[in-house]
Amino acid sequence: MTQPISRSQLTRQWVDEFARRGRISYEIAGRTALFSDPTTSVGGEKISMEVPSYGAVKCITKNIFWKPALDIKILRVRVMNPIRMTGEGVLMLGLNGERDRTYHTYLQNVKYQVEFTLDFNYHHPEFASQWGNLQKYLNEFVRAIIAEGRHEPYLGKSECVPAYIRPCRFGEGEGYYDHSGTKSFGYLKWGLTYPDEAYDKETEGCITDHIWPAEMVDGIVTYPAPGDCLRRKIRDAEITYFPDRTKGGENADI
Repeated sequence: MTQPISRSQLTRQWVDEFARRGRISYEIAGRTALFSDPTTSVGGEKISMEVPSYGAVKCITKNIFWKPALDIKILRVRVMNPIRMTGEGVLMLGLNGERDRTYHTYLQNVKYQVEFTLDFNYHHPEFASQWGNLQKYLNEFVRAIIAEGRHEPYLGKSECVPAYIRPCRFGEGEGYYDHSGTKSFGYLKWGLTYPDEAYDKETEGCITDHIWPAEMVDGIVTYPAPGDCLRRKIRDAEITYFPDRTKGGENADI
């Protein structure tokens, strides 16, 4: 009889796999998802984009495991299930304070494979003492994926729960859009960058919005770097530092 594998053994297997590949991947699935663009939802109605934005996937990944010393870079997403929409009526408070019915259009029965890399966030020099110990965070990230997240993950909006997560090898299994060629979605929201994610002089000290010509090739959405997107400044902002957790002590390793 085969002995069940322990969680520590499973963690070690996936840590070795991801360390060898230099990339981390997981699979997430749920009954519904809603990846809406706030600029098109001013009337209360929310319509999901066909594929998740870079920012939405990064938020999902941060719900699994997050440290301010880390910089998570989403590389690509593989769409496993067919893209199907479903509408639901929702009661909301209107601008006049009265209840009003609006409609949300969700993606239905979704499953994605996500691939990303980890690096240190060099915009936070207060964590310089932790730079160079990436293996430690890789171990913690894999444990969090196996545990289905440090926080409850949701697919775009908080009502899109539960979402189920497991580690995977990106590209394994059969996807609905394998060998389907290229599908274009037009310009979609890529996401926001914040001051501690600035990548050039123009994005320092501000929040910047990005859009990009989204496309899917054989079921895989590959996200460009933010510098390759169309962008506009939203407003000025400052980096939030953590000065009380920089000089050692029990809270140094945030």
